[in-house]
Amino acid sequence: MVQRNGAADGIANGGGSGKPDNWIPVREEVMNEPCRKMRVVTIGAGFSGLTMANKIQNTWKLDHLIDHTIYEKNSDIGGTWFENRYPGVQCDVAAHIYTLVEIPNPDWNGVYATGPEIQQYLKKITKEHHLDRDIQLNSTLIEALWEEGSGTWKLTIKQGDSIIHDECDVFINASGVLNITGLHEYKGHLCHSADWVEGYDYNGKIIAVIGNGSSAIQILPEMQKVAKKVTNYARSPTWIFAPFAKDIKSEVEPEPDGTYSEEMKERFRNDPNALKNYRKTLINNGNHFYKNMLMNDSPTHREATNQTKATIKERLKGHEELIELLTPDFALGCRRLTPGEGYLEALVAENVEVISKSIECITASGIQTIDGLKEFDAIVCATGFDVSFRPRWLQVGRHGKILADE
Repeated sequence: MVQRNGAADGIANGGGSGKPDNWIPVREEVMNEPCRKMRVVTIGAGFSGLTMANKIQNTWKLDHLIDHTIYEKNSDIGGTWFENRYPGVQCDVAAHIYTLVEIPNPDWNGVYATGPEIQQYLKKITKEHHLDRDIQLNSTLIEALWEEGSGTWKLTIKQGDSIIHDECDVFINASGVLNITGLHEYKGHLCHSADWVEGYDYNGKIIAVIGNGSSAIQILPEMQKVAKKVTNYARSPTWIFAPFAKDIKSEVEPEPDGTYSEEMKERFRNDPNALKNYRKTLINNGNHFYKNMLMNDSPTHREATNQTKATIKERLKGHEELIELLTPDFALGCRRLTPGEGYLEALVAENVEVISKSIECITASGIQTIDGLKEFDAIVCATGFDVSFRPRWLQVGRHGKILADE
């Protein structure tokens, strides 16, 4: 600060305006304001990509500073909820906390939302909040190469039969990790849970379901209802846990079957604070659940383990061979808990068989294990995903390092 002395200086600097005689004007603008917008490219228009678009456009209002584009390989937004369309697909996270933080949905039909419901929600908010402004569909990233000289990523994108090039200052991989792996020898009807083939009639068919993770335990009960025979290849057991969110006590509660009444949905529409408090209750209880019940060898963990074992035994209706086969010998919570209503009940149906032997190979007509070959009209693969976080495109960073190799 410059100190000025003397009446003349005081008058010159605004002595007559009531300001101090050492007053120096300050320009009300940002110093070194950017001369151009920052270019940001996001890959994937699922939950993460849409969240990024909403943050830039609406939450932080950064359109004057950021030029944002989302490249999505599919023909529509939604990511895993666009790709996973198998019968019974559902999210095992409570619906009211499975939204964009700033955009709740008062219209969920129940505690847990189905895949189509979630996709409908994502499409609705994309239109209402203009998130599609930033999205280019049917755009598959081929490579992302870092250029040290310019400090930018050089991108090559395939759009239909055309190849386009782009560049950005910030490159965000929001493509997720649920991507299909392996298996293409079979000559019958073959599909993966994340690449469901619409229109195939499973009625009266002999079907194999490979896997017993979160997708398989939703698919199998639906197949059991219509198939002549279902064989579930389950190499290792998993903890089938009751969906705890339905039992959470709060000021507002769902119906006994886990659905929300029209009165409850109407209240959420008209009273945002009631919905906000309910969402906080779900989050708080979920956090306490994991803290209190999954601390290995704690009293609450032992109690939860015993309750879960009892539930498995009850649902398998005393089938000792299945109980032994499907009850894990590792600690509850060691692997991801799998809430699967209807799965264990389906396994004891007359038209369902469980095989725990490892698959040796897939033949043109079926599945070969050490016990022999079983032939199937259809094989449903719920065999898991590539969760290595390696990019599906060529991505080369500084000093020529290929990120998939790191």
